[in-house]
Amino acid sequence: MDKNSPQNLLVHWKIRSKFLYYPHLEAAPKIPPVAVNGWRPKNSIRKTEQKVSPFVRLGIGTGMGKKILKSLGNSTAIHIFVVSACIAVLASVIQIYIEYRKDVDRVKSRFELIESSYIPAVAAALWQIDEDQARLILAGIKSLPDVAYVEIKANDSDFTSSLGEKSGSRYLTREVEVAFTNQDHSAIAIGTLTISLSLDAVISRTYGLSLNILITNILKTLLLAVYVIFLLRKRITRHLIHIVRYLESKDQSQPLKLERRSAREDELDVMVQSINNKNNEILDKIQTIEKHKVELEHTVEEKTQALTRTAETKATLLRVLCHDLSNPLVLITGLLELFANNRISEEKKQAKYKTLSRAAQLMADILSNVREMEAVDSGKRNITIAPVNLERMFDDLNLIFRDRLTEKQICLEIENQLPDGIGVFADPVSLSNHVFNNLVSNALKFSFPGSKVRIVAQVEDELVHVSIIDAGVGMSEEIAQAIFDPTRQTTRPGTAGEKGTGFGMPIVKSFVEKYGGRIQVESTSAEINPSEHGTTFHLYLKKARLVPDLAVAERSAG
Repeated sequence: MDKNSPQNLLVHWKIRSKFLYYPHLEAAPKIPPVAVNGWRPKNSIRKTEQKVSPFVRLGIGTGMGKKILKSLGNSTAIHIFVVSACIAVLASVIQIYIEYRKDVDRVKSRFELIESSYIPAVAAALWQIDEDQARLILAGIKSLPDVAYVEIKANDSDFTSSLGEKSGSRYLTREVEVAFTNQDHSAIAIGTLTISLSLDAVISRTYGLSLNILITNILKTLLLAVYVIFLLRKRITRHLIHIVRYLESKDQSQPLKLERRSAREDELDVMVQSINNKNNEILDKIQTIEKHKVELEHTVEEKTQALTRTAETKATLLRVLCHDLSNPLVLITGLLELFANNRISEEKKQAKYKTLSRAAQLMADILSNVREMEAVDSGKRNITIAPVNLERMFDDLNLIFRDRLTEKQICLEIENQLPDGIGVFADPVSLSNHVFNNLVSNALKFSFPGSKVRIVAQVEDELVHVSIIDAGVGMSEEIAQAIFDPTRQTTRPGTAGEKGTGFGMPIVKSFVEKYGGRIQVESTSAEINPSEHGTTFHLYLKKARLVPDLAVAERSAG
């Protein structure tokens, strides 16, 4: 068979990218062969036209849904029965207690009956000291329902009479003072009547009533629970089972519908509509995944390359740091050597101390800015872009490179042609420590002793054009094209044997681009043109208007 035949151009693949959306799946089903240039084999047409449920593709059709619903129905029924039984028991206890309190109140009413009906007769019998009449009255009281014990005592005599038994703890006792009323309506206490009412009948009746109330309430509550469970299964559970069967079915060409008589929309209808919408969304996502597989692979490849570039940048960051720290470190080392050998007068020490402090602070700023650059490159932090006055920075360059200029007998000329109140948009720390320091250091490194380095700043439309011009050895066209590439080796020794890392210019370009500007280089090598040679770096930054007070203050401070 020809290698270029359509059969060999078929793409058979699994939706591996589906794991981006559904990471819980252990495997994904195969997708039918994809046609190339409109051609499809005959044996793949039927498989392609078969509509497979997206829920089945996602592994939902496993029969687990019915088990879950069955477990849910059983647990719901158990909960309903348990709660119903608890409610029935609680209601029974409350009803039994109410009936018990009614019976106790009925027994207590015997005290009021005895006090209103028998106390006057008892008082008369004790007043007349008629013991037989008193005993007869006691017998009448003892014959009343629930009366277990009755006793009468006279205050002025030894007469005491009682009927019944005073034993046990289930009774109510009350002592009533017996008083005789004279004709002048004055009351004289003549004795005491003690009455004990038995609660045995009440307790016995409560026990018998408790069983009837408990059984009745449990039956009523459980019947209600059975009805609730039946209603739950009829109105909810059976529809949920229908939904699960739909989700487990392979053919979902028709939308999900419930067999219901009610025309009112409720939560189940909302669920059905949501499932239908989700079904369509899943199908659309699967189609999107199939269409964009190549794009995803391309994105992964781009990310991999970006990570590789980031790793290379991280590897060069340490070398860049060493390169940027070399200038202030050389200055500090030289000053310390002067101090150690006492080769400096007392009058100049104060100025040198200031220079030493300024260089040390510069090193601290460089270290801080390198950390800042790493954060900017990694996307953790943005540099601060603000209007910057270049006049103060040019003055700092004379101070920082004063010793190197003297050592190589090079003259640094600065032509600031910017109008008052005009600056550039940049980050002031990185512009000074990384951009200008690297450019001037590079110019001094490749300049001949006794030559001149010029810095010219002028406005061009909405940009500020800063040129760093030297008459040094220049560079070849090959080095000029690779000088801003951190992966290319462009380092060369200077005119005095100075060494470098070759990473100063890449970091300059990185910061300039972050400011929204650009940098260019033009150079003529001394080997090609011995009479006219040198290098010029063109720096283009966005023009900014300075705040008047700030501009005046900075000029005064300078």
